[in-house]
Amino acid sequence: MDEQKFSLRVSTDLKQSHQVQAWFDKSCASVIETDRIRCKLALIEAFTNVVRHAHEELSQDTPIDLEVTLSPYKLELRIWDFGIPFDFDNRLRAALKTLDDADGLTGGGRGLLIIYQGMDSVVSKRTEDGRNCLLMIKHLAQDDEEGERG
Repeated sequence: MDEQKFSLRVSTDLKQSHQVQAWFDKSCASVIETDRIRCKLALIEAFTNVVRHAHEELSQDTPIDLEVTLSPYKLELRIWDFGIPFDFDNRLRAALKTLDDADGLTGGGRGLLIIYQGMDSVVSKRTEDGRNCLLMIKHLAQDDEEGERG
């Protein structure tokens, strides 16, 4: 299989999560189920975070762009949003520290941990056009193996 790309643009609305999930399922139907479930969960957590946090003060018409790049050994998910810059690594470290505390994740951060545990690499950056791009990468298990992390 050659590299394939699938794109979707949705509005800033949690109701769009059904469309996002259907698009992902169709785009990634060939991916082994365990990897597909982990990636889909990370995608939905990231999409929900964009709507609830990054686009909280923005119009519901503000677009969110999604892209899946699928190759034989890797799945890449990208989400572009117009929110304020977001430092995934620092927020993740704070969530991991909170997880180690006695009270657990009372201040949030569960979604970041789900994304981190489901993916092999997560990078957030600000693009030249003023958007944030969250890149999530999963190295795919092959037919005779199951991917494990987290």
